[in-house]
Amino acid sequence: MTNHNDCAVQVENLYKRFPGIDALAGVCFNLPKGEICGLLGPNGSGKSTLLKCLMGLLSPDKGEVRLFGKRPSRETKAFTAYLPEIDHLYPWMKVGAMIDFVGTFYKDWNDKKADELTQFMKLNKSQKVGTLSKGMRARLKLVITMAREARLIL
Repeated sequence: MTNHNDCAVQVENLYKRFPGIDALAGVCFNLPKGEICGLLGPNGSGKSTLLKCLMGLLSPDKGEVRLFGKRPSRETKAFTAYLPEIDHLYPWMKVGAMIDFVGTFYKDWNDKKADELTQFMKLNKSQKVGTLSKGMRARLKLVITMAREARLIL
């Protein structure tokens, strides 16, 4: 892999195959530090698979991924915020308790930012997560992801 010191994300010749389908076939790109990039494509085109490979949740069959020059690892997870497509929220918890709970997992958690985002998203901290609409749950997931001072947000 070419050394690009100015890259936040480097993906080189990435392949991931599931039974009967090539989810990723030769994906290559560099994302410079400080850039914002959108990932667009139809259902089943490999967007989630690519993000999971970047996070180290899936191992590529071939190719290489680097985040700030490092292979996905515990170290990269510590500076990368990830918003998964699955709903990982506990329905029995109140919104405020859910935010506080998630915050305990991250050294880069910013309580002030979490409060500002919660207000911006018009979330009621005393409401149970299970009573939120799908859209409001999505807002909560955004708050939880964006409240970190992460170097990289996926």
